[in-house]
Amino acid sequence: MLAAERVLGVLLSPSDENDPQIGTLLDLGIPVVAFDRSVTDPRADSVTVDNRGAAKQATQLLVDLGHRRIGFIAGLPGVQTADERLAGYLEVVGGAALEALVRQGDFSLEGGRRATAELIVERPAVTALLVANNLMTLGALDVLREGRVRVPDGVALAAFDDPPWARLIDPPLTTLAQPLRTMADAAVGLLFERIADPRRQPAHPRFDLELRIRRSSGEHTAL
Repeated sequence: MLAAERVLGVLLSPSDENDPQIGTLLDLGIPVVAFDRSVTDPRADSVTVDNRGAAKQATQLLVDLGHRRIGFIAGLPGVQTADERLAGYLEVVGGAALEALVRQGDFSLEGGRRATAELIVERPAVTALLVANNLMTLGALDVLREGRVRVPDGVALAAFDDPPWARLIDPPLTTLAQPLRTMADAAVGLLFERIADPRRQPAHPRFDLELRIRRSSGEHTAL
């Protein structure tokens, strides 16, 4: 449809980095900028964040707070952002000689509920959770509330994404915030540059997430 409309350029967030239709657009001379996830076609520009580094930072925070049973609620396997976040978590728990406690939440609220319900019955019990997106975090909070598990005393909590409600819940949520406005500005700028100069070499700026520490991750916790 976009090719038929002869658009000047396409800004997209791909679910499949290998999608052949991306190549079709580029073959037609239509510039493509991938947002939040990169694509395999080397002709496309991309704007991404360091998901792996962010997951490492949040997991290390929980380790430094004394946690040894840290669960991770992962996104959809095969999705670039989900795989990178899982890899960062695994790197830190592996380096600390801790058991990896991973459950799939599929980036959905119900998936977050299901994964949390599975993790909180682990024995020995998990004392901390890192959640890979905000919908799954809502599911996690719902299950913890139903089970009367207090945050952070019963389970410390940290999560990707920093929606407006993250500061408003009690306790406020420790989050990994993406610089969305900066990313959007960069993506639109790249698209205009590519339209103006089709022969320009592709660019791939990568931004850091900000770890915003609030009360949900707690203070130093007994082992």
